[in-house]
Amino acid sequence: SQYRYFIKKIEDELSDAGYSIVNLEGHLYDSGMAVTPLNAEDFKADDKLFIEQMLEPIIMGSDGIVKTGTVLLRKVDNL
Repeated sequence: SQYRYFIKKIEDELSDAGYSIVNLEGHLYDSGMAVTPLNAEDFKADDKLFIEQMLEPIIMGSDGIVKTGTVLLRKVDNL
């Protein structure tokens, strides 16, 4: 619960300053996203990937992207 409180306080303070955090965990990965994948070389070019974990969030301001994020990718498992 302390972690959730901490994250909420950060989001509130950023919002007051005109910024927002963008979390893409669980979304399909696209090379055009404003993130740097740390493990992209672990996969083939035609692998379907999703963002497993956001290590650093994307921060958006009123004029667009302020800071790009850093992510870990995972291959989508075919069921």
